[in-house]
Amino acid sequence: MKMSVINDLHPQTPLQNLELMATYFLHFDATGRTYETFTVPQGKKVYLVCAVQADEGKAAIQDLKSLKTYVIPNGQTILETNIQAGDTVSLAFLARTNSNISLVNVEVISPRSECLRVDLANEPASMAVNPSIVQPIIEELRAKAASILAAALGEKPLEPFMIGALGNFPYYWQSPRNLEFNVKTYNWISSALKATPTSTSQPLSSLAAYDVKHEQLDLLIAWKRLYHHFPDGDGEPIDLVVNAIASQWASPPTDLTQMKNAPYLQELLNTAPDNGELIVHLLARYLHALGSSATDSPALAMTNNTPRQLDQSFNSIYIDVFSKVSYSLSSNDQAKLTKAYQDAANQQFALLNAWKQAYGSFPDGTGQPIDNILGKIATEWSNPATDVAQMGEAMNLIELLNKTPASGRPIIPLLAEYLDATESVRSLEDASAMNNNYLSKALKAVQTPDANNGGLQTDDNVYRPDYQVAIQLADILDGLKATSNAISLKMSVSRYSESEFRVSIAGGASINIPVFALFTLSVDAETSYFSDHIATSSNTTDIELTYTGVTLVNYGPGAYDQSNPNQYWFWTKPITDAINNADHDVSGFKFSPKPQVDFTESGPFGYVTGVAISNYPSVKITVKSSDYESIEKTFEQTVKVGLSFLGVTLGIEGSESTYSHNLSVDSSSQTVTITLDPPQQLTPGGNLADSVGWVLGVQTEYPAA
Repeated sequence: MKMSVINDLHPQTPLQNLELMATYFLHFDATGRTYETFTVPQGKKVYLVCAVQADEGKAAIQDLKSLKTYVIPNGQTILETNIQAGDTVSLAFLARTNSNISLVNVEVISPRSECLRVDLANEPASMAVNPSIVQPIIEELRAKAASILAAALGEKPLEPFMIGALGNFPYYWQSPRNLEFNVKTYNWISSALKATPTSTSQPLSSLAAYDVKHEQLDLLIAWKRLYHHFPDGDGEPIDLVVNAIASQWASPPTDLTQMKNAPYLQELLNTAPDNGELIVHLLARYLHALGSSATDSPALAMTNNTPRQLDQSFNSIYIDVFSKVSYSLSSNDQAKLTKAYQDAANQQFALLNAWKQAYGSFPDGTGQPIDNILGKIATEWSNPATDVAQMGEAMNLIELLNKTPASGRPIIPLLAEYLDATESVRSLEDASAMNNNYLSKALKAVQTPDANNGGLQTDDNVYRPDYQVAIQLADILDGLKATSNAISLKMSVSRYSESEFRVSIAGGASINIPVFALFTLSVDAETSYFSDHIATSSNTTDIELTYTGVTLVNYGPGAYDQSNPNQYWFWTKPITDAINNADHDVSGFKFSPKPQVDFTESGPFGYVTGVAISNYPSVKITVKSSDYESIEKTFEQTVKVGLSFLGVTLGIEGSESTYSHNLSVDSSSQTVTITLDPPQQLTPGGNLADSVGWVLGVQTEYPAA
């Protein structure tokens, strides 16, 4: 699959903000129509994107399963489809009026928070930020928060966290309207951790901050478009292209090492052709992906942790795994039990027949009918719940089964006779019957939660699998109001290129970060004021963000308890036992079939148990500029100021909030200091149910790792 960058999604969309597109080269028939097909990979989503050359043609894509055809409307350049992973897709392009059209682009991307989501006629509200690029900043925040919260964290470390589609943490977990659980908080805390490697044998600085393969292919296709063929010579195309640029686009000629270490690649490539601007930009991204500009970052060199991210619902993954667990006996134990059943065949038949007459059908469950009956009686006809062994040893079975319904009383004598006949294998029978019954009840509590099995009612009047917050809302608010518990993040920002900043964190070594990924400042209608007027190549810029009220909030799923088997759902022992038992011939929990889930800390079977939050940051920007008077005038006349940091809009639910701003000027040093403070709705409890705290780090749990 070839890759390319499309630069016509929206006239105001910067090139570096775009996702990579899968490009399909087309073969036309005599009518000017083309048909190509491909299959959508798992975990991917399809967008139809009008190619640069497609001004005079119409692109269409058809799902061959539903036969639905998607066509980009006139005047638009991108269209999201509902085509699912695994579907076979036919790509069609009709170009009767433009014989030069040779390709069309279909974006196939993962449906995750960092993906570029584009509405039909709207520019994206936020851009994708690769966590690896901003990892040193996230690590700095984590480390400072961990220092303040050291006592509260205990032995479970605080890990770096990248804010995604669910935004920052909605800490107002009790609805002020009805005191029920806030569904926004529930969706956040019930999310699984995104599957991503968290450690590696090589330093993170040598890993690609971008996907190297994608950046390489992007550069190659841009070259092919411009020159129609790769440079002559032996070797891989990427080597030929890079060597050609080094030898022909610089005077004197340069090499890969110098290009990787050049502070300004455009200046080094001083003889690049006028039409080579895109290639220089893509070369810079490719070199960055190789680790070129990140190698001098101490934060990258000292930690191998990739920031954690939230992904899909953990409940859904848990159900998929837990529903595949059952309890079974080894072949030897099963032979013993089968013989005992044969010896007690008459008693078993009588018990089964009596149950069928009383209730019409056997209880649901994963075991044999006799096991399901015994499990139901033990857990529902006794308070507290009992088990087969206790029933078999009871001096007075009627007294033990103190919740026996009237319809079940004729069954008790038959049950006693059956228990006597199977006394020799009672422990085996108990294990099989009770464990499968427990599995059934725990699974029901997560699949169909209600008031009777510990389900949690959220403020949208829906019962959901139980989660419990370990700290009262009042204590969270008090923690956020303790403004002395504060951390600060200091960065010096210089301009590396049109599309990248050079950022020094806390006076340390520098890293390169794309302009859109670091910090944006909108001033009234001007959305890119920070990059266009403040952090320019001629200015000196420092940013300090201060996060107050650093607080730890812990929570977790409602744990299943066999002593109270009708409540809650989260039970990991069957899963861990099934992993350990594998295909061995032992009595115990087993998978059937085996779930296709990675249970390690690289997989998705994990969740957040604690979140370190703070108030939204106050921001101080100090800029030394010969144009300081113009900056001063702009802010004096400005009504609305909006911010984003690390791709996250500083507002409620992704909408930009207006920060208050104050200005001080030192004309002797041509310095302007801009102080920006969050609005009322971002202060503790300022927006009640929509209140959110900035996430500085998380504690995680991988229960089956």
